[in-house]
Amino acid sequence: MNEDELIEDDEADVSSGYWINVPVMGGLRYETEVSPTADLYGVGQVGININRGPTVEASDDDRSATISHSTVTSTGFTIGAGVAFNDQINVGVRYLKLGTPEITRETEFQFDGETQEEEEY
Repeated sequence: MNEDELIEDDEADVSSGYWINVPVMGGLRYETEVSPTADLYGVGQVGININRGPTVEASDDDRSATISHSTVTSTGFTIGAGVAFNDQINVGVRYLKLGTPEITRETEFQFDGETQEEEEY
């Protein structure tokens, strides 16, 4: 039996963390007035994306598993356009591409007192 079967077991206690995804972007914005109350703008940004996967722990009477993920970064960009009304209301669209991070998954599985460790990319 492996850690995936343990996590899917209805009798096991499973706790899970959460994904953290923090994009840090910087770039340019171009704006032009189209009327006294409305401005048309365009945005272009580049930056990094910081990712961390959850830690998943599962256990029952005689076995346990812990799955954790490394913190990784990837590069990304965003582009967008919109209209700002009276410098108070902003209606726009942005496309955010955060790249593909290479996340490392580390697994520790214990069964009958024996411990197995794996690392996957």
